Amino acid sequence: MPHLQKLYAEGKASGLGMLAMNIGDSADTIKKYFGENGFELTPLMAPTEVHKKFGIQAYPSNYVVDSKGVVLDRMCGFDEARIRKTLKAKGIAVK
Repeated sequence: MPHLQKLYAEGKASGLGMLAMNIGDSADTIKKYFGENGFELTPLMAPTEVHKKFGIQAYPSNYVVDSKGVVLDRMCGFDEARIRKTLKAKGIAVK
């Protein structure tokens, strides 16, 4: 999560938005965790249907989705270089 927060902080001025989808914790637990860690990402409580629709089989799973809802890339784990490359190709500047 700190790596995603860093990317978000670098790209939010260019219109980058980030959502953090959670499947197992309560909303209160997530809110506390985000507050304690200074995360600005938007947390989402995802029902099982969303988890199935995205085909999530491992955690963490990361998706790059454009403003129209089109999935541009998906990966298990975190690959900062790959995410930056995808964002750059879409014209979203990150430092």
